[in-house]
Amino acid sequence: MSFKALVLFGSSTDLLESSFSSTLRLVESFDIDSVKILYSSFAEDQCIKLKELLQKVLKGESITIASEQINESGYETQFDRLIDSNTILSPTSGSKFYAFVSTKIAVEKNTTIIHTMFPFGPWKGMFYPFVPRFFQPVKTINGDIQPQEKVRNIFDNEEVVKKSISEFTHQKLGAYKISFRVGNMALKLNLNDPLNYYDGTPDVLTSLEISKNGVMSLNKTDPDSIIKFQFENKAKNFKLSYKKEGEFRQIEWSAFQDMKNLIKIAIDADLENLNKDNSGRNAISPADIIGLLGFEDIKVEGENLMERPIENLGDQVKGIVVDTNLVYSGILMYRGVKMMIPYCTYVEIANRRSELLKYDADNRIKYVYGTFLWESLTELMDRNQMLRTEAFFCDGVIPMIDPLLIKDCAIVTRDEGAYRHWLDIFPRNVMVMKATQNVSENRAKIVFALMLLSSMIRELKFSNYN
Repeated sequence: MSFKALVLFGSSTDLLESSFSSTLRLVESFDIDSVKILYSSFAEDQCIKLKELLQKVLKGESITIASEQINESGYETQFDRLIDSNTILSPTSGSKFYAFVSTKIAVEKNTTIIHTMFPFGPWKGMFYPFVPRFFQPVKTINGDIQPQEKVRNIFDNEEVVKKSISEFTHQKLGAYKISFRVGNMALKLNLNDPLNYYDGTPDVLTSLEISKNGVMSLNKTDPDSIIKFQFENKAKNFKLSYKKEGEFRQIEWSAFQDMKNLIKIAIDADLENLNKDNSGRNAISPADIIGLLGFEDIKVEGENLMERPIENLGDQVKGIVVDTNLVYSGILMYRGVKMMIPYCTYVEIANRRSELLKYDADNRIKYVYGTFLWESLTELMDRNQMLRTEAFFCDGVIPMIDPLLIKDCAIVTRDEGAYRHWLDIFPRNVMVMKATQNVSENRAKIVFALMLLSSMIRELKFSNYN
């Protein structure tokens, strides 16, 4: 038996991304033969774009895509007409008000209501199928219709998916090299594994593995695997392990040395002896890679502020001024935080990158690390406001920023000396904060970092890898 999907469209944030994701997850989880998008009046142009994207992706499927504007003076009558026992309602991307009203009517009619979950952190702003399916489970809120245990095959192949929505993908991810790397890897995993994820999914063990050549696989055993990430879909805990001397050793989250050992195994050698000339200012350590790829959480504290996660600063400051060392520490992973990137940060990292890129032949790890560092900075710059400074070291020129430009903002650094120096200089309406790090226990963040590590291994092994 086929069903019709009714998708609300009108949320205030990430509208296209969330609606595209939730609609695709709905269509592949149920036997859907038609999709009707109910859009708020302000979102008509966006709705047209959504219809075009869905028609391109679902071109080979016999699914009708239609749209209808919500009648602001008669929405209850409209919802009552469109919602019945053969409908599956998705209010995920609707405005809160219309989501409430439509859900109320659907419950009265025992209509199935589904909600698509979203990961945040580094995944914010990304969209399915460029986010792993296990991070976007379908949750049934009401009704008797249950999702299928294996997804409906709505995608022909990887290249067709990329080509059909290439303009949208490039607009949202293409300029962001780090996101693009991870998104393409997630797409491959989704296409190669049919297991659906929903609230009724059996409690199965999901396993991500990375081979010695950087190939990531999902729920497949690979004899060449050197890293495993395993979790049960209904549990919050997980296991991360690496292979040493033929056996997998589980990471102890309190032991930073374990993470350094994992990185050493991942790049197939102790970084201190990987190639010649890995010393001095441009030496690359396991800790450098752990920080840049986002394996750690960043916390901040100040004179009158107790330690807290950096993402929890958002409601207390207008923005965060990013010192250079935070780029090395994976600040890119905090997508929901409003940041200001000083020009001096750009200058310092541009100088560092130019030094690292000299080592392509002699020391590939320096070249690859420099590439990832630059991609992280440019994505940060594209997503956030630039702050004009002199073209010099940040320690000296950040205090020269006009205080009016950063009034009620927080300047954050990992440098103890810079922190103490800036405390004495800035007025009280500018917060100066010190950052600390510890290995993350956030599943979504660890998976994002592992995908970047997988991509880094590929870059190390194959110079023409894309």
